[in-house]
Amino acid sequence: MTLQGREFEEWKEQFIADRLMELLRQCYQGEFTNLSLPTAAFFGPDNEIRPNYFGSGFKMDDTDIYRAFLNTMHEFVTNGWPGGDKFGALRDMSIQYAIIRYFRNITPTEEERNRREARIHSNADAVSIRDTKREGVCSERAAVAHNLLCFSDVENYFYVAILSRQGHTEDDVHALIVLKNSKGDYPIYDPSNPQVLEADNGSVMSFIPAIFPGGDKLLSGEKAEVEHRRFKDGESPQILESTKYTYIPNPIINYNEIIRPGSGARE
Repeated sequence: MTLQGREFEEWKEQFIADRLMELLRQCYQGEFTNLSLPTAAFFGPDNEIRPNYFGSGFKMDDTDIYRAFLNTMHEFVTNGWPGGDKFGALRDMSIQYAIIRYFRNITPTEEERNRREARIHSNADAVSIRDTKREGVCSERAAVAHNLLCFSDVENYFYVAILSRQGHTEDDVHALIVLKNSKGDYPIYDPSNPQVLEADNGSVMSFIPAIFPGGDKLLSGEKAEVEHRRFKDGESPQILESTKYTYIPNPIINYNEIIRPGSGARE
């Protein structure tokens, strides 16, 4: 039976408080930059995450992130989640929609991106993640996805790579997630590039989390090539477009030094 109304709100607030207390006992130590090793550690409210090594960053200090996630999952279940008992699919879809819900858009406009770039290069103090709404791109969205997966007790790595996209002349520094699934495999999850499901008239019906094979390659310092797709709705969704994405590890990082959960070492 699904909790409703005040009962759900009370359960939600208590669960968030208890879970964060547990996670903060072993959170990430120090600041994370685009030159840091991938990490499986939870980002606490005092950790600064800097998309650019020489620029300003943000802090994961807003508990509304976890409310957006639990509210989204609750709505999926209440309205008749079609995936049956596949909790992993429910969790992943809830995280993707919670990210869109939290940042209030699918992707920033050019003006919002420019505002973000100006802030990052201003050498100002780190801002709250709540101050990056609408303008947040891969770093901010991957950090939210990372903490939500930690919150859900899923082993995952916040990972900064280079993204090369078919049809684009320039590569981008790009934050993503490598997560461990129920089969013990390590797929790539790209929170800021969800795959789109379209109606016959071309309008967006829903989003599919961009989860691809190849995370084990990234954790070993090897590049991973995937097909990012756009689908047309139907009984069997049809592929409308497929674009090659290549995720390339940072060449200056020694990926043999990545600390895995349960290794006894501290991140």
